[in-house]
Amino acid sequence: MAIRRVVGRAQELDLIGSFLDEVAGGARALVLSGPAGIGKTTLFLAAVEEATRRGFQVAVSRPVEVETHLPFAGLIDLVDGLADSHLSALPEPQRVAVEAALFRTTVETAPDPLGVSLGVLNILRRAASDRPLVLAIDDVPWLDESSARVLEFAIRRLDAEPFGLLAARRATGARVAERSGLIAGLPADRLATIDLGPIALMDTDRLLRDNLALELNRSALDRIHSTSGGNALYALELGRMLQRRPEDDELLKIPESLSDLVSARLGALPAAAAQLVLYAACLTNPMRPQLVAALGDDLVAEGLPPTVAAGVLETSGDSIRFSHPLLAAARYSSASDDERRDAHRRLAAVSEGLEERARHLAVATAAPDPVVADLLEASATEARTRGAADAAASLMERSAALTPAADRATAGRRIIAAAGHHAVAGDVKRARSLLEGLLAAPSDNAFQRRVRTELGHLLMFQNDLHNAGELLNEALATASDDPRTRVAIERDLAGVAHLTGEDLEAGGAHIDAAMEIADSLGDPVVLLETIGHYATWEAVRGRGLRNELVERVRGLQEWESEVRVMEHPELQFAHIRAAAGDAAGARDIVAQKLEEARRRGEWATVPHLLGYLASHEIELGNLDRAASLAAESLDLVPQTGQDIAIGDAQLALLRIGLLRGDVDVADRVKAAEADRLSGLSRPWLRRQALATLALSDLSHGDPRAAFDRLAALDAIPGTPSVTLARELALLRVEALIGLGRTQEARAVLAPVRAATTHGDEPLEQAEALRCEALLLAAEGDAVSALEPIQSSLAILGRLGLPFQMGRALLVSGEVHRRARQKAAARREFEAAGAIFDRLGARPWLERARAELGRTARIRERPTGMTDTERQIADLVALGRSNREIAGSLFLSVHTVEAHLTRIYRELGIQSRTELAGVVLAGTPGETATAPGEPSSR
Repeated sequence: MAIRRVVGRAQELDLIGSFLDEVAGGARALVLSGPAGIGKTTLFLAAVEEATRRGFQVAVSRPVEVETHLPFAGLIDLVDGLADSHLSALPEPQRVAVEAALFRTTVETAPDPLGVSLGVLNILRRAASDRPLVLAIDDVPWLDESSARVLEFAIRRLDAEPFGLLAARRATGARVAERSGLIAGLPADRLATIDLGPIALMDTDRLLRDNLALELNRSALDRIHSTSGGNALYALELGRMLQRRPEDDELLKIPESLSDLVSARLGALPAAAAQLVLYAACLTNPMRPQLVAALGDDLVAEGLPPTVAAGVLETSGDSIRFSHPLLAAARYSSASDDERRDAHRRLAAVSEGLEERARHLAVATAAPDPVVADLLEASATEARTRGAADAAASLMERSAALTPAADRATAGRRIIAAAGHHAVAGDVKRARSLLEGLLAAPSDNAFQRRVRTELGHLLMFQNDLHNAGELLNEALATASDDPRTRVAIERDLAGVAHLTGEDLEAGGAHIDAAMEIADSLGDPVVLLETIGHYATWEAVRGRGLRNELVERVRGLQEWESEVRVMEHPELQFAHIRAAAGDAAGARDIVAQKLEEARRRGEWATVPHLLGYLASHEIELGNLDRAASLAAESLDLVPQTGQDIAIGDAQLALLRIGLLRGDVDVADRVKAAEADRLSGLSRPWLRRQALATLALSDLSHGDPRAAFDRLAALDAIPGTPSVTLARELALLRVEALIGLGRTQEARAVLAPVRAATTHGDEPLEQAEALRCEALLLAAEGDAVSALEPIQSSLAILGRLGLPFQMGRALLVSGEVHRRARQKAAARREFEAAGAIFDRLGARPWLERARAELGRTARIRERPTGMTDTERQIADLVALGRSNREIAGSLFLSVHTVEAHLTRIYRELGIQSRTELAGVVLAGTPGETATAPGEPSSR
């Protein structure tokens, strides 16, 4: 359905669509229910908009509390407009009563209630008989009594009429029960209720970005989402407060716009209850025994009942929770610093867990304290181990702050660790700020080297590759006596070279050095962090995935938990396997690592993995799933600061758009290439983007555009990987064949074909075999082309890659047609079309259908012209040159010229223009290819 975008309510929008669908079958009612600010009115307005778009009659009333005693106020909103067309048809008693109720006439006595009710019923019936009618009432509890009574009477008597009642109400409130009769008369099977719950964290993110242009890191977003309780209105108000006072990021205070919502319940609490609420607000999961231990049994017994009675706290056994998170935030932020410190100090004294005790002490301690600082560092390590990177970052920062000034080295080490935790949690901005602060502070060379190494690594993932390279090279210059730091530097410098594509030879030297040092250190964690990157570079250099490296990783499995997911070698191996054609295996590994990253709280890794997963799903033909994953990846980039992940997601969406025939996607790519913040501005992704666009050109039968696009690759700095270079070469081969330049195509294909004969890279081998068949057919040897295309199909059948299989089937059909095996050709084209149809690859589906139609025309050709002459005439009409026609039909230019001579003679014409006119006029046959139809090749 085409309902306007409402954040986080896809399921609810579907239910609204179903409700409107069912209105045509008889009276229906839909009630939107939920607490204030949860989004009822937004959904209500979306439903009204959709009903209007469908051509329904829609009457809307949005009563407020002060109108509850105004007679027929709501009825005037809902019926007055309908009465204009239908009032005159009512019996006089009903007409007079309704006119009086609508204040259209002056009467001496009150209108007859039954007359009003019957009149409104008949107006609704007559209106619904014209076209479907929806009455929409927002905040139905505030509908005035007289209107509610009339509508209740009328609605109970509507049955087969195409009528709908849409009502919104608060989930709590004394007046809800008073209006329940308005809908109670409808049978249960005609009444639906949508109970609106909180929106999800990602939907809160979209809400803040769409409405406030507010992009938050994961930690700040978590705080707003938890404090608002998933309430859209509250989240927006908290977001506005954060925009005005960004210094309150850590301690979210309640903005003035929400203070009235919480002050009434908190302000009237007695002293004991207020103290109890503060202590509960200091706890993540308040439990009665903790509060008794800190405050004493008497105070808890005295203070708890008033908080429950006021609707502030709720209890279940020993568990205590706030009725809404805003109440906890309000009480905590309203306390003085001394009150908060005292509460945390007393709670720390009764806390049993290390992390909980440290968290309380972090707030309770104001002056530097080495004992507390050590405790905080230990608890930060524990928090990181259990996957709470954001908590670990906060604890480690506080540990550094409480470290005595004289111990500058320890404080610096803790700040570096805090920055690392922030980066993992997705708060890259804070991590960068901490490291840049250390870089500006005086320190020894070893410490500065470590800061530059960490900051360079961070900048690399922010797509600031130039500055990352400078920092890493500066660190490398002083790292000769520090092998542990040097291996990280060499690894990241190789990464910078790979991402920029500017100096792959230097990048290879860096990764070789990193691997050599990792081997010499004998540290299994360092080795695991390095092997995967080394394997990637081996693949870049065209050496595939070496079994020796896979076996080494298996021997180090007991240390895997100490390696970040992004650095895990299995992830690197998955990329290499995908390039070789094992997209299903790669997809499963990446999905597993994605789940692991989420479980471990490594949010900075998640957008990368989503982009990788999207690319594998595309290869497997799951385009909807891929588009969803890529969009989610882009949504997470602002939260995590992982700008480097943008490119993979953008490329995935580009590929999907072109497969589906999105004509605007090329312009969007051009804009993305010019945007320095775009992933597609990086050389290696620009190459992949151009390759994807060239493939789209070929799908539309335009080899010239494809060739020109591939020629533009020469202007991109750097050198592509061996795998990408081969992919680009094969695309160039296809373009050259389409242009009739078969000798050049043979020269480009030969080295790729020779490099793929060993079969270690089955996808490359299958693609090279497909091009070999295409070229042989173009050279006039269709019989010899049968063997390579069948081999290509056999390999692709094992790999399970539908798009590549569809393309190979197209070539197979053409080869069989050239070999005069027409039944086999039709079978191959039909199979290709079925694949492209399932994928939703519209341009390729049109291509397959055109080829199938062209094959069918061979059997129905008109007399006086051979099959080949018919096709040559069609292509002349499309403006193709003799060379292009030769490439398309796998003929020599000389043969095309000879056929044209005979066609001119037989038709009595002397020019290509005359031939085009004859073809388009239909003289040679009614099956002439329409302008714009894809050519054969």
